[in-house]
Amino acid sequence: MHDGLTNPFIGDKVSNEMKEIEDFDDWLELGIERGFCGPPVCSTHDGIPTSEEEDLEWEEYDPCVHVIRPYSGPEHKAAVEENHSPSTWRDTWSKKAKV
Repeated sequence: MHDGLTNPFIGDKVSNEMKEIEDFDDWLELGIERGFCGPPVCSTHDGIPTSEEEDLEWEEYDPCVHVIRPYSGPEHKAAVEENHSPSTWRDTWSKKAKV
C-alpha cells in the first residue's frame, strides 16, 4: 500500500509547472489535477477521505491518514501550531525546521 508521503508520479514536468504557480489556489489546483491530493474537505462534517481498503484496515489497526492543514493567515498558523504540537515537530519540509 502507498504510504501517502511520496508520489511515484512526480516528474520533471511538475517542476516546470511549479514556476507558474502564483498563489495557494494555483498550487492546490495543480495538486488536484495531477492526482497528488484531493480537494479540501471538512474532517468534522465530511469525514476523513479514505478508500474502502483503508476503512477495512480500521478493523485491525489504526492506519495513518495524512492531513495537510491550510491556514487563513500567519496568525492562524501560529495559533494552530501553538495548540497542536505535531504541526511543528512533524514539519521536516520548511526552512524553519531545517535550521
